Amino acid sequence: MNLFLTPHLVCVPFFCALSIPANAGFVIQATSVTTNMGEWSNLFPKEAMISQKGLITPYVSGVTDFDSYIASNPQHQQDTSSNFDGTWSRWVSSHNITTGFVDFNLGGSSTIESVVMWQFGGSIGNNIQTFNLLVDADGDFSSGATTLLSNQFADISLGREVFEFAATEAQFVRLEITSNAGGPNTQLREIAFEGSASQAVPEPASLAMWSMMGGIGLLVRRRERRQAA
Repeated sequence: MNLFLTPHLVCVPFFCALSIPANAGFVIQATSVTTNMGEWSNLFPKEAMISQKGLITPYVSGVTDFDSYIASNPQHQQDTSSNFDGTWSRWVSSHNITTGFVDFNLGGSSTIESVVMWQFGGSIGNNIQTFNLLVDADGDFSSGATTLLSNQFADISLGREVFEFAATEAQFVRLEITSNAGGPNTQLREIAFEGSASQAVPEPASLAMWSMMGGIGLLVRRRERRQAA
């Protein structure tokens, strides 16, 4: 994980942008999810893993600083079905399907270096126990996939756990579940990633103002030159 780096305004005549330092880690929310493990029922959909429905403190994908967010100890509320669509705030696999894969689409290429998973704290048999984490450029994972974590052990006593790995550019991430803690199903409350941005991002609110000021500056300099001549 990276220390928080302060953004800087980069201004030139007629343009102003918010320069985000390279490797500034933000919380990244996947835009879609698929799995070969099914769903126990439509009340426990796979989309719950990336919905933020159960998070007491939400985040803004691509904006919220990852380290600061984790340091705030974000909790996932006790299982509830009080969502607007009637679904519960966790995914549960089909009965007696305890291993398989869950694929996440980040919605675009991002340099990721951590994953955070919210499970049920305590000795819950349906918690994920061991897993592999892979990334792939095109999402088929048939060739060219890179393994980030291999046979990773998850501490099921923790409600939330962060796993770090070497920074890797990817759009598709596969959570390959190799075992759970002994239950008849496998479940996961929420998952998110730490991603990095390296480009200058325009700041719309001040773009017009700074553009105007840049233009005024050019006019003043030209007038001074004419007067000096």
